[in-house]
Amino acid sequence: MEEPNIILRAENIRKSFPVESNHRLSVKAVSDVSLYIRAGEIYGLVGESGCGKSTLVRVLSYLIPPSSGKVWLHDTDLSSLKKKELRKQRQNIQMAFQDCLASMDPQQRVGDALTEVLRLHHVGDPVQRMSMVIDMIQRVGLRPEHLFRYPHAFSGVQRQRIGLPRALLLRPHLVVVNKPVSPMTAPSQAQLLHLV
Repeated sequence: MEEPNIILRAENIRKSFPVESNHRLSVKAVSDVSLYIRAGEIYGLVGESGCGKSTLVRVLSYLIPPSSGKVWLHDTDLSSLKKKELRKQRQNIQMAFQDCLASMDPQQRVGDALTEVLRLHHVGDPVQRMSMVIDMIQRVGLRPEHLFRYPHAFSGVQRQRIGLPRALLLRPHLVVVNKPVSPMTAPSQAQLLHLV
């Protein structure tokens, strides 16, 4: 019987990508990874550059499916879900990307990008959504006027302060982060990690 406090379970995860010039060949990015993440636990992946960490976190978030193996969120096998069901589960598992700028629409103001997350998941009315967004960005050291800027107008550190609140707004059961604090100073890192 499964332990009740396991949020995410991954078993025998493998991920390969076809070689563009020869579709009979593939590159192994992740090979036979199994892990369990329990409620309240922080699980860190450490490895050299190019070893498959970013690919693995995308598989765990089910942004890309594994080539083989299974990922469960609580007791739900994510591979068994239809697109609409998977989208609903995404409210429970959110990802903060390493490069926040690449994960946002450059022609969309930050405030619109953040409130859109709540709107797509039918959380609150427009006034409630804006209040939630303002509260969250203030908790990471940004000001309400930052909501009217475009992503390119922020420094690298400030963009990281946008990416994490975006992942936390829905109060997911699991937050998967990919180097969310790497360009930050130690006090800024501590502030954001405390928020998580």
